Amino acid sequence: MNRHYDDKISILIRFHDLSKLEQLSMCLLTLEGQTFPRVEPVILAQRFSAAQVVELESLIGEFHWHEDVKPRVINVDLDEPEDLRTHLLNIGIRETSDARFFAVLDYDDFCGQAHYERLTTSLKNSSAAISYSGLILVEQNTSEHYNFTVRKQFVVRDSFRLQNLYDNPHFQMGCFAVDRSKIADADLCFDESIVYEEDYNFHLRLS
Repeated sequence: MNRHYDDKISILIRFHDLSKLEQLSMCLLTLEGQTFPRVEPVILAQRFSAAQVVELESLIGEFHWHEDVKPRVINVDLDEPEDLRTHLLNIGIRETSDARFFAVLDYDDFCGQAHYERLTTSLKNSSAAISYSGLILVEQNTSEHYNFTVRKQFVVRDSFRLQNLYDNPHFQMGCFAVDRSKIADADLCFDESIVYEEDYNFHLRLS
């Protein structure tokens, strides 16, 4: 843990379906607009062809990123395990080891402008290794031409107690950021034997 890290945050985005490029594009747009300047999107692609990787790289290149970050696509084309979701996160953590902070974001999630500035500021001003934010769950009716919002729900309030992790394991991926400078390398991993709610075990260990 006594090493130098760049003051940036790597955002790990797992992606597996090119038909969802529009949602991914909206996700990247909200990252481009963050008030924390050094946001580094890293798309973790699952079993994409070379042509599909080029398409993802072209999309990520349409946005303007800080000169000190390296937005990129990492394609994992392994036969095993069949479900690569947790493995992709561990690949992303290892491949972004120069960044002090990292976070996970689903390709169809969006962030408020100050989202990562608040999370990283909280980590810089405390001894905590992981910080949490609120979340609004949006339910939409979708069609070929538009998405219509029918309901919004606050999933996590402004105040957060550690007990919430034990009471409610359904904590959304986009709600946390990690300061790797405060964590031993051996603890910076997801348990690959867990495919669903894989972040629950991770939260409990780091919190």
